[in-house]
Amino acid sequence: MTNKPVKSIEEVENRLIGMFASLYAATIEAMCSRYGPEAFDVARQTFMDTMVGMSKEDLATLQERDLHTYVAWLTIDGTEQGHKYETVESTEDSIRLKYIDCPWATAFRAIGHPEIGRFFCDADAPIATAFNEEIRFERTLTLMDGDDFCNHHFFIERE
Repeated sequence: MTNKPVKSIEEVENRLIGMFASLYAATIEAMCSRYGPEAFDVARQTFMDTMVGMSKEDLATLQERDLHTYVAWLTIDGTEQGHKYETVESTEDSIRLKYIDCPWATAFRAIGHPEIGRFFCDADAPIATAFNEEIRFERTLTLMDGDDFCNHHFFIERE
């Protein structure tokens, strides 16, 4: 019996994300080839609706509905393995995270389809708002678009 090297959770996660990215991109390419560019918009909207819906179900289990609870959920349940980030700011009404590594960006960029991987990025704001309508989200830099990092800013606007 040969001992196989044990893979880390991060290695397994990255392999699965890479497989998903390849399968998803190939499917969308085939749909666009057959049905035209409108298929891309349908795929994006379906992804967004499904991602927000699934996140709402998961977020419904959280008792507190505040900014810090949301960001804790995001960084524990959403980015616990392959994502690497640092907290740049954390106040009562504002949290800024600097993501320096994202396995989704790595995978979709590696196969030449960051425009499809961008679906994940585009879901950030509606998921936050679905959790709490007062939470706002801004980002001007993304790893998916080739920037050196993502600058996530979650905040509550006070009047």
